[in-house]
Amino acid sequence: DIAIVQSGVANATAVQELFALGSLYREPLWIFHQGEQKLGRLSQLEGKRIGVGPPGSGTHAIAMQLLEANGLHTPDPSKGKSRVALVEEKVDSAAKALKNGELDAAFFVAAFDAEYIQSLLRDARVKLMNFDQREAYHRRFRFLAPVTVPAGLVDLGNNIPDENLELLAPTAELVVRKSFHPALVPLLLATAVRIHGKGDELSNPGEFPSRSYCDFPISDDAALFYRNGPPVLQRLLPFWLASLVDRAKVMLIPVIMLMMPLLRAAPPLMRWRTRRKIYLWYSDLREIDQKLVNGLSNVELDNELARIQGIEHQVACVDVPLSYMEEFYHLRMHLAMLQEHLRTLRMRSEPAIADRPA
Repeated sequence: DIAIVQSGVANATAVQELFALGSLYREPLWIFHQGEQKLGRLSQLEGKRIGVGPPGSGTHAIAMQLLEANGLHTPDPSKGKSRVALVEEKVDSAAKALKNGELDAAFFVAAFDAEYIQSLLRDARVKLMNFDQREAYHRRFRFLAPVTVPAGLVDLGNNIPDENLELLAPTAELVVRKSFHPALVPLLLATAVRIHGKGDELSNPGEFPSRSYCDFPISDDAALFYRNGPPVLQRLLPFWLASLVDRAKVMLIPVIMLMMPLLRAAPPLMRWRTRRKIYLWYSDLREIDQKLVNGLSNVELDNELARIQGIEHQVACVDVPLSYMEEFYHLRMHLAMLQEHLRTLRMRSEPAIADRPA
């Protein structure tokens, strides 16, 4: 399901089945050759015996593409004869044959610290080709990146190489099947950042992993990671919990759809419940008003006055939102008005009782 493959090996079938999550690091293309004069162009290898790696290898795939682009080789014999002699053997054998003069040149795609690369760089019998046309190669083959090997990088004391070398480098791509679970993509890329984000001899810190230099299509989930970083849930939660919450979002959609009618009904319901706390007391006020129309005795006035005072105390304890304070204080004002009216009636009835003859 997961593999690290060299860029430049994608074919039409693989592109239909695989996604790239990004490039992880550079693997330079080294072309060593015999002779005193350093070469800078592949066309200068015409008529030479060239080691191109075994068929199916990443070295072989890139060598064939570059030789064909320079008109030195064609996979179709009907279109012309090859202008170089291809030797398809393993890298160790090719390195040995090159040193012994059995090959005129050889292609290698390998890491900087590969043992046979280090050996060839230190061997005075062979030279490393500079790519004078590296920018043109990069524009035609986007999976190849121009890279500079500084003088002295191999051996500072002996100044190997003795000058800056301009090379081309494919990259190691992290590739997955299209059926790969998308929740694992950020986890893989976050791990790649920890491992490869520090840089190496041929890359700067933070340069990899990268969506550049890939010849497989980039996964949408990987593109999202490069654009926004890890998902918010995975930044805050352990992976297992973040994955669980992410899957739960799918279940929440139908639940939310079912709750939409309730959510629309909630505001009117809340308004009704809040106003009910206030308007509930108006039935008592209306009842007292109707009794006053029919007339009340002093005892009845005292009872209704006590009733109003009790209602006022209960209303003072009612908790309502600030947005309903207008209705709340209207109720308290009406209570105060009715209470004052009852007191006035009670006071008017007392002189009448006092003036009555014994």
